[in-house]
Amino acid sequence: MIFAPWSARAESETTEREPTQETFTGVDISGNAASTYLGAGTAFGKSLWRPGWRARVVGGLGRYDYESGATLYDGRHGFVTGLLGYQMQRGRMTVKLFAGGEYQEQLISPYDPGNSVQGDASGVRLQAETWFDVSPRSFVSVDASYGSAFDEYWGLARYGYRYTPKLTLGLEGGPLGNREYDGGRGGAFVRLEVLKTQLTLSGGVTGDYLESRGSGYVALNVYRNF
Repeated sequence: MIFAPWSARAESETTEREPTQETFTGVDISGNAASTYLGAGTAFGKSLWRPGWRARVVGGLGRYDYESGATLYDGRHGFVTGLLGYQMQRGRMTVKLFAGGEYQEQLISPYDPGNSVQGDASGVRLQAETWFDVSPRSFVSVDASYGSAFDEYWGLARYGYRYTPKLTLGLEGGPLGNREYDGGRGGAFVRLEVLKTQLTLSGGVTGDYLESRGSGYVALNVYRNF
């Protein structure tokens, strides 16, 4: 399951006032799981494109299923995360580091005695986001997060090439999992900027949650700053 694929950067050089706030939402679907999330962030009145303090709040819901033995389990999950961080820039490199708290609820029916990722739990959330402009038209980004509630982790590396100022194509991949599951995904993405809104559609192959077989995945992220 993917909890935090919300990282985005839209930093076109314009003569307009630089944005100070951001909103983002998205969906993620794979063979036996689907989730959605919604979040917002602020730079406390400063520019999102410049170094400074940041705060974010993110929440999401989802459902999944898996087989263990002869039993089919149906799961539902929800989470909320609050983060405080700082953005640093040096040359073509941007780094954002966040820390905060999280609350998660995992409901599985019927109860699975062999799965420790059940019930509700609170913990610490750590997150890092990096962006490097390889050239005026290409970039590399690497994002990662860890939550102690259920030892969940997520990472995503991307290489993108801007074919036009508003169209980017690229490749992506990274690990994901929790204390019961280790997996990953790899694929491609396309990013389009329309009416000051950034749309990122990605897809590829991934491992199904708590099952040995793999499947495809598709994810859509909508990002806007103002």
